[in-house]
Amino acid sequence: MKEAIIQSDIAGKEHWDGIYEAAAPVQAEWLPWSYGEQAIEHALLSEIKRLKPQNLLEVGCGDSTWLPHLARKTGLKVTGVDYSQEGCDLARQRLRANNIEGTILCADILRVEPEAVGQFDFVFSLGLVEHFSDLEGILQALLKFVRPGGVLFTEVPNLRSIHGLMVWSWQPALMAKHELISRRRMARAYQAVGLENITARYLGLFSLNIVAWEIYARWPKLVPVVVPKVRRLNHHLEYLLQRLRWFKGIAPLAPYVYAVGRKPLKED
Repeated sequence: MKEAIIQSDIAGKEHWDGIYEAAAPVQAEWLPWSYGEQAIEHALLSEIKRLKPQNLLEVGCGDSTWLPHLARKTGLKVTGVDYSQEGCDLARQRLRANNIEGTILCADILRVEPEAVGQFDFVFSLGLVEHFSDLEGILQALLKFVRPGGVLFTEVPNLRSIHGLMVWSWQPALMAKHELISRRRMARAYQAVGLENITARYLGLFSLNIVAWEIYARWPKLVPVVVPKVRRLNHHLEYLLQRLRWFKGIAPLAPYVYAVGRKPLKED
């Protein structure tokens, strides 16, 4: 299974290293200001409140704004793992900038130190598993971090929607680095890897931020013309959506899909 997962990494380490090398400077006190970020925060904090874990692990934590934010909001011990050295360095900088104690493991998730295996109550990934062609395989890799009775939380962009059409139209090269995962597909994969008490939902009403407008553009010369107009439109749209504070979604419009499931206390 290890070899299959390695081969199924669609995006690849080079892609992420490039993203992190171009990242904005690290700042303290990051807050989820956009509607999409607020929707993800709502889902994460709702599940953390419901499940009451003692610690958190983010898989794919490169340049993570979420680890220090969740540490401040919940008071829980936080850990992250990523295979990009640049991403790990940025994640550590963010923790230090926020005066948060945490651990960042810079390692391939298939080759982490044994003490990290089965130690975490709440393991989450945000926009990770859709970059692997073997969904069940990558979920199995994430599951090894979850202690028996612990929880796996997985969020992906809903690219079987109007958002997927936008990404395909504007940046097909980036679309090619993703698998298209529906709520039903995620639920089936959770069942296939043996998780229990599964919840799978669409998240959010709509978001123009799903498209990374500045990178991998099909028509680079249009970026300085199109992107400012999109940003202005998005500003007004975000204002309305944030006032609504409505985070439930439907398949054609929701920007995200997420699933939560519990690892059995005893494996078959």
